[in-house]
Formats: sequence, C-alpha cells, structure tokens
Amino acid sequence: MAYLFPSKRFVFNRALLFILALMPLSTITIAQGDSAIDSAQTSNGQKQFVFTAHNKAKKFAQQQKNKGNTATIRTEKKTGKRYFVILKGYSQWAPAFKQAQVLFKQGFARVEVTKGRFERGYSVLAARFFDKKAAGQAFNKLKRMGLRNVKVHTDNINFSRYIVRVTTQKKSQPAAPIAQTNQLSQVKHVPQKKQNKTHIEKKIKKEATTEETAVMPGGTIEIEADNTDEDEMMIVMSDDISDINFEVDFAQADIDSRSDWGASFSLEQDLFTRDAQDASSASYIHADAYLENTINHDWGFRIAARLDGYYQQGNKATRYSQLDADYGDTFLRYRDDNFRITLGAQTIRWGRVDNLGPLDNMATVDLSRGVLLKWGENYRSSAAIRIESYVSQGKFDFVYLPSFREAQLSEKQDVWYPINQNTGRMLGFKSSPAMQALIQNADIDDDIDGEGGMGLRYSTKLNDFDVAMTVQRVRLSMPYYRLEQTAGQFTFKEEHERNWIIGADAAFDWKAVTWRMEAGWFSDLPATTTMLEYKTYNGFQWAGSAEFYPGDADTRVNLQLSGRHLNEREKILDLDNTIALSGEIESLFANERWKLSTRFNIGLTHEDYLLAPEIAFLGWEPFEVYSAFHYLDGAEQTIGGFYKDNAMLSFGIRGKY
Repeated sequence: MAYLFPSKRFVFNRALLFILALMPLSTITIAQGDSAIDSAQTSNGQKQFVFTAHNKAKKFAQQQKNKGNTATIRTEKKTGKRYFVILKGYSQWAPAFKQAQVLFKQGFARVEVTKGRFERGYSVLAARFFDKKAAGQAFNKLKRMGLRNVKVHTDNINFSRYIVRVTTQKKSQPAAPIAQTNQLSQVKHVPQKKQNKTHIEKKIKKEATTEETAVMPGGTIEIEADNTDEDEMMIVMSDDISDINFEVDFAQADIDSRSDWGASFSLEQDLFTRDAQDASSASYIHADAYLENTINHDWGFRIAARLDGYYQQGNKATRYSQLDADYGDTFLRYRDDNFRITLGAQTIRWGRVDNLGPLDNMATVDLSRGVLLKWGENYRSSAAIRIESYVSQGKFDFVYLPSFREAQLSEKQDVWYPINQNTGRMLGFKSSPAMQALIQNADIDDDIDGEGGMGLRYSTKLNDFDVAMTVQRVRLSMPYYRLEQTAGQFTFKEEHERNWIIGADAAFDWKAVTWRMEAGWFSDLPATTTMLEYKTYNGFQWAGSAEFYPGDADTRVNLQLSGRHLNEREKILDLDNTIALSGEIESLFANERWKLSTRFNIGLTHEDYLLAPEIAFLGWEPFEVYSAFHYLDGAEQTIGGFYKDNAMLSFGIRGKY
C-alpha cells in the first residue's frame, strides 16, 4: 500500500472562484487620525502630547509649527512589564471572531483575533496594559461575563515615549482628559472608503502586536506603533475603569496562579449517498474535557480525556459499533523565565501549515474519521518529554518520544479504514484481479511497539520573518503496509519507518496575507515495487500556505499547496510525485448567526477531488447546528478515488463550554 499522504490533480478553477464569490463581505472600522495617546495641561500653560511612534510625534510637532505655535519633542526611555488579557482555546476562526465581536459590544475597543506562530488555534486578544491593576480589572470583567478561558500573559519590554510640548501664541483653555466616559472604551465608525483596518483585526498575527500602552492622566491609552502608514494612526482609548464594581481585586491576586476547565461534545448522523457503498449510514458521538491549573509561576498541570463512539449500519461486513476512551494533553509542566519542561501526553506540532505539514512528525495523526476531520483536529496526543529553552532572540525545542504511538485508525469494518477486504482494494494501489484476491485473503498485522524518536528545533525572528530549522530522528505515525509471506500465508504488516528528517520553515506577513512554508528531506520513505518488494527511498516533502481575509471582512480564506517527491530507483506501484492544492474558506453572515464554510482538495498531478461544504447556525450559543456534504472522486490510487463511495450528507450538533 502506498504511503498515506495527500496526492491530487488540478480541477475546476472556476468552481473555486465561484465559491469565493459567494462569500459575503462586510467591514467595520474605528476612527483614525493623528491624535496623541494623551494630552495634559502643564503648570506653565503649555500643552503636552504623548506619542509612542516617533514619526507621529514629529508630524504632529510640524503641524503645530505650521499653525504658528512652538513645539518641542522630548524622548523618554522606559522599561516595563506589559500585560495581555487573552481568551484562548479556539480551534476554529469563526467562534473566536464571534467572541471578539461580543467583547467589542461590551466596550473592549481594541479586540484582535490572533493566531500564534508557534501555537495552533486562535486566541482573542481583549486588551493590553502596562498597568497591572487595569489588566486585573479587565480580567475580572471577562470572568463576570462567564468566560473561563481568560488568561493574562506578561512580557518585559523596553520602549520609548515621545513627548511633544506645545506653546500656543494665545492663551488656551485647559485641555480636558481625552477619555472621561463611563464606558470601558470608545470608538467611532468611519466611511467605508476610508477604511483600511477593522475594529477586530481579522488579519492573522503571528505574535503579540507591536502596539504599546501608556498610563497617563486620562487613563490607559493604546496606540499603533511605528509600523503604521505615515499619514494615518489608529487611536484606541480605554478610560480609567476603577469605577467598575469588580468582585475580585485582581491587583492583590497572583497573575500566574489560575485554574481553567472546559468541555465540548458533538453528535453527528451521516447518510451515504452512493449505491455502491455497502454501509447505509453512520453515527458518531464525541465528548472531551480538560482541567488546567497553573499552581504558581513555576508549576502547572493539565488533565484531559476524550470519548468517541462509532455506530455504522449496513450489510453484515460493514455493521459495527465501537466506544473508545482516550487521553488528551495530560502533562506536568515546570517553567522559569527562560526555560520550560513538560512531561506527559502532548500534541506537538512543529510544522507551519495547518493541514498535515511535512514537519509535523512529533504528533500522532488521527485518521479515525478519514477526511471528515477538519484541519487542526486530525491529531492525537503522544507521550513526550519536551524541553524548551529561550536564548537571546531564539528558542531551542527538544522533544523525546519514549513510546511510539501510531496513527489513530478506525476499525477494519469502518468505511474509512485504508484497506477494504470486502472489495479487495487498498489505498495507494491500482485495482487488478490478482491484487483483489491477494488483499481479500491476506491477514493484517497492526501490532506496533517501540520508541518514537526525538527531534531538535531552533526558531528565531529575522526582521519580519519567523524562521526555524529542525532535525528529527523519528518514526512516521502514518501507516504503510508491507506484504510478507509466511508458510504460504500472505500478511500485510503495518510499518512505520524511522526517518532522518532535516527541515526548515518560515512565516511572514506581506500584502495583508500571512504566508507559511515548510520543507523537509526524508531518509527512508516506504514504497512497493512492481515485483511487490518493500523498499525505502529518500524523498522531499514541502508545503506552503496563504491565509487572508478578502475585503478585510467576515470571510477567511486559507489556501495550501503541498508536494511529495520520492527518489525511487525502480518502478513502483506508489505515486512517486504528487502536488495538491487544498484549502478552507469560511464566512459569517446574517449578523454572524450563520456560518458558510467549505474545505477542498484538488490534485494537480493526479485526479483527486474533495469538496466539503457546510452550513452552520451559530445563534444558539454555545451550540452549533450544522449540515454538511462530502464529495470525493478521483483516480484509483488517490484518496478521492479510493474513498469516492463515501460521499455523504451529514447533520449534527456540537457545543463547547
């Protein structure tokens, strides 16, 4: 059987463009201008304006001089601690964006949906402060709103303030503080023709923004730093919120001591739409929960578990039921300012792209539901020892896998198992009468043990690029089946070759698009020759993606191009060179109460098609009711061709607490 890796061929560009055209666009922005982050009347009648961007201060001073006033600029060097109030744990963009809009309506003016460059999933950055008490007040406000996934992250920074002192030619009235309202924040809408940002930054940001805050007489003020356009500056003002009645004085609490828990579930019913499929329907139930506690600044732990239930109906060969219990990320963690060690089950993903990156070999791939699992949800936890060390401008990340965990497969009767002994077909091979007879009568040996391997990664930032290098000596979790013969009986034995992998990855933002790329050289990729001999060859795998928001609106597009190239020296039954275009598109509409999304795979070297549109109702929080359709087709050796009879219509409900 061929190595389980996407292999696809180009098809209907027009259909893709049509899908993109269907996505609704809308934009909301806040006021922009050249205002300072604060102003105050000095004792000698001068006015003082404070900026965190030198070019803004310089421009403002020149404007005052043009009016006949006297203006001077003074620079102050500061060192301080910055506090980020964050909502974490969103695996999909749409729920994070919806939560960000709720916060905006509650008065949090500068809300951003962010995506960490070294972490998966999405977070909502609610606010940032230099003042610990202000961060605590925002933290408690979010807790009172019923949000349990609130975190406060700290960062030590050096920054500069630019103070512009203005002396007018005639006596001026005392300047009122900029922000003196009873609301937490204050924003203003501007005409669409002037919009160039949204109140919620839907553009993915790979790390904490460069924006700073300063505590001034008018309150805590946030302003965009030097990377803004020369003639525009986004001003976001947060008032003094001491008059809000918080239940807890966060300033007296330990910021690093917090507990968090969460749970989610899903129920789904699938109806197969092709008569060639022996199974008629399938039911799926899933539940998971976690408890996380940061005991103090040094120690923390997490406990997580999941339950998956499968029930498939059809003829005798395909009918089965199964209930599986499994662990999630469950670990003990110690950390100090520049060091972190984690012991236990973890989902460690070193790759950049979202869908089966070639460098994501420290995590276990989840194939239990085939193509039904969304990007980012198709991994399981593996036992690991992880040591992270922060040095200078970079980070060393060492991982050791003491025990190997192979990819999570479904039961042999399941329609998503890679070997179909009823029809005599195997994923990756063309069908023939001889091959059908061999597969139908062979045994399958999936007994796997041993250690997983180890790897080292160094990541750093070069100008506007996040880059990393990695060396891995690890077993690949995706299975490959080796044909063996013992005493006249054929057996397909599951293999997981140990590979040397040398790779690199990078990420950067350009032209309002987040670009990610990764590539790796592999020493021992498995294949089967035309004489049915098992061989390994070196090869090269790569992937690149572009994530953007058309029109800066409620639509997210993530496109990925990936390839796999095998340096085989003999004729093989496997696909040796494959290139695929895949992607996911999702859009919110009808006041963000509905979500339309789709995932697709298009083979560029071989015919291989997947189209999975979904419509979901989000208005019944915290639940989502959805309906989806999965269409597959393609050449025999491809995923779409092998699973084409699994085309299905799905209905379900999911929720997250």
